[in-house]
Amino acid sequence: MKVRFKSRHEVGVPIVIGAFSDGSLTSSEEFHLFKSVKRAVESFSVPFGKACFLDVRDGNGAKVIIVGLGARQEVLSRRDASEIGARMCVVCEDMGMFNISIAADAKFIGESANSIAFGYLLRSHKFDKYKIKKSDGKSCEWSCRLLDIVTLSPVEDEKDFFKFEKIADAVRWARAMCNEPANVLYPESFAAEISDKLVPLGVDVEVMGEKMLVDMGFGGIIGVGQGSERPPRFVVMKWNGAKDKKEAPVAFVGKGVTFDSGGISIKPSRNMDHMKADMSGAAIVAALMGFLAAAKISINAVGAVALAENMVSGRAQRPGDIIRSLSGKTIEVLNTDAEGRIILADALYYVQGLNPKHIIDIATLTGAARIAVGKSMAALISNDDELAGVLDKSGKIVGERVCRLPIVDEYEKELDSHIADVKNITSDGVGAGTITAAMFLRRFIPDCSSWAHIDIASVDFADSSNILCERGATAFGLQLLCEAVEKMANV
Repeated sequence: MKVRFKSRHEVGVPIVIGAFSDGSLTSSEEFHLFKSVKRAVESFSVPFGKACFLDVRDGNGAKVIIVGLGARQEVLSRRDASEIGARMCVVCEDMGMFNISIAADAKFIGESANSIAFGYLLRSHKFDKYKIKKSDGKSCEWSCRLLDIVTLSPVEDEKDFFKFEKIADAVRWARAMCNEPANVLYPESFAAEISDKLVPLGVDVEVMGEKMLVDMGFGGIIGVGQGSERPPRFVVMKWNGAKDKKEAPVAFVGKGVTFDSGGISIKPSRNMDHMKADMSGAAIVAALMGFLAAAKISINAVGAVALAENMVSGRAQRPGDIIRSLSGKTIEVLNTDAEGRIILADALYYVQGLNPKHIIDIATLTGAARIAVGKSMAALISNDDELAGVLDKSGKIVGERVCRLPIVDEYEKELDSHIADVKNITSDGVGAGTITAAMFLRRFIPDCSSWAHIDIASVDFADSSNILCERGATAFGLQLLCEAVEKMANV
């Protein structure tokens, strides 16, 4: 899709104008049909999320479409503006319009025009590569081919949109990876996808195969992946964008279980297909590294993703097995469906050897997260108040909120095993599954490390389309991390 910022509407391109319930419009009063649109809006109410054609033309034969946007916020947040663009996208999709011009030159919109374009971009992407293509021979990957945004300062807005466009590209890539079926995206092909995408951008990528993982002692990743015919991989990505190339990096760690059957502790069949997206954390980390490189963010960063498939077979690990992790600590596996924390234990320990100033892991770790924080935010657990504050503020800015949960020292003993250093689940009746899973991870991080854990298990997959996303993978957490890493780079 091509996005252009302009000072006026182009001849013949349909014009989309947003109308709020108070009668205000996203169009400038300088638009020659402003009075006609204003009278129309005042004479009848355009329902929220709906649209109507105005029975006038702009003098050049272009249609004018009014989209109902509901109540107007006094100050448009980035999320508010993104949702305006997304709602316009939904309406235009329903009308089958591929080239449109959005009026975003009202004074109150100001710098939010970029976010309107960003929201339209996010909502317009389709994952339909496995469907028969349209009769015109073109893929319907995008619902729009040309998007003009008419603003008060098009030159500045287009320059500023560069960053938004790179974030949108990252979100699109992450969602696409998470939506891929597990027979297409598995550890080997996932690692290859990361290399193919990131190396041309200037990211250093190292892929460790099964033999290297065994030789180096990645017992957690090997243990989880041993039941699958598709061997595990561990991928390390490095971006040195800071002026001081020796500056300590920020490390991002992602869980990449490309399909989670639960192993011998097998999951129920209902919604098991969603488990193709149990690698969302890894996809987000890879896409984040792509954003850093594409946008040339001035920071040193490391991304590490543990990729494995958790399957049932005669070779699969069993409840009661004991494995030795990369750290040397032994783990008693009481439930093979609590596998994400096991592969993360190896990944977290590995990145500490790179001397990062912060470690942030993101994972679809616990179903308990939905019980703890619901389906509108992610769970956050951290040992660093300052780091947690950056993540919390970033989430509020972009509309990907986190809810910080405490580290409860009284639960620590519940992770102790009588025959190993730690067990991968607590005893029945303890509860607090999201907290105790994070505390398991903390066992593999020195107390001196600045660390945050983001559990996205309740928000990684949308059962139905929402305003900013089609049904399927959401890539929740990626925009949050893009915002947070920019804050870190500017410190």
